[in-house]
Amino acid sequence: MKRKIDSPRGKKSKGKIAKKGKKTKSRIKCKIDLEISHNLLSTLTHNRTTKNMTSPQFKEQRIMKECGYPSPTKPRHLYFPFFLMGACGVEECVISWNGERESLKKPKKMDYNWFKIVGQKISANPYFDWDWKSFKNNILLPNREHIKTVNNFDDARVDLLLRDGYAFLNNWDKEHSDFDDYTEEKLEQMGAFPNLKNLFDMSVNKWEY
Repeated sequence: MKRKIDSPRGKKSKGKIAKKGKKTKSRIKCKIDLEISHNLLSTLTHNRTTKNMTSPQFKEQRIMKECGYPSPTKPRHLYFPFFLMGACGVEECVISWNGERESLKKPKKMDYNWFKIVGQKISANPYFDWDWKSFKNNILLPNREHIKTVNNFDDARVDLLLRDGYAFLNNWDKEHSDFDDYTEEKLEQMGAFPNLKNLFDMSVNKWEY
């Protein structure tokens, strides 16, 4: 009479507990599925947003002596003209090779590798001037947010590029030691040299021009 644990009522109670457990597992599974779906949607939305923001735009202008003028013979290129030294911005002093002015291929992504190409082009023509002003106004400024996004720059780093990009591009692969004899102690006390490697290193915040 005392063994009531095997009574139908007891089995029914056990059954209820089992069903409740299944519902709990089902709720957990639904919650996990919802979290996965949410994360997937967030990732897709981020990728779509990033993709939309990573298409460089260039200022529409028709001045052949300026950077950014579309090349009539190379549709996917922008002019990057060089000038006789001391005559930057003078149309009659633009340098051409076999009738062709220097140009740059339109970038899909304005990252370190693209800026390196610009720096290499400048260092390959040390006896000519190039027009930083039109390069900044027609190519960099229209793509401020693009540059910030693809390079994970903050506003201060983008502003630094727009303010002193001329120095960073002219000295893209140089160091302090290329210009003078420095002791290790002096180099440790100095700020970083304005080159591209240091520009793209977000841990560098002290500069020595």
